[in-house]
Amino acid sequence: MREVVVTDTAHISVASDFSVLPAGITRKDGPYSAEAFLHDVLVPCLLSRDCVVLNLDDTQGYASSFLQKVFGDLVAKHDFREKSLRKWLVIESKDFSLVLEAWSYIVKAELALKAFFEKTSP
Repeated sequence: MREVVVTDTAHISVASDFSVLPAGITRKDGPYSAEAFLHDVLVPCLLSRDCVVLNLDDTQGYASSFLQKVFGDLVAKHDFREKSLRKWLVIESKDFSLVLEAWSYIVKAELALKAFFEKTSP
């Protein structure tokens, strides 16, 4: 008999749960900025759930700067690591290039962090 694993999964739709027009980087840019989404929606869910399914569909689009802030800062400023995020975070979209772009910012932030520590280590 297989063991049944029950997880506490959060489903987040950027369009439904945040805004159909996410824009800006910092809160100074408006209420639907990357910083607002990251701090008010995504990070709290990642800290309180076993798994987060993040759907990027049905918005008016994303600036690369928005995606870079959200996904890069998970690593750079919130101490998540790519390996852990791959277990806990499912990023989905009908436009698979958005999924790849999001993960690329996570990977780049992790590489930058590793490079920084290699330079500063004795």
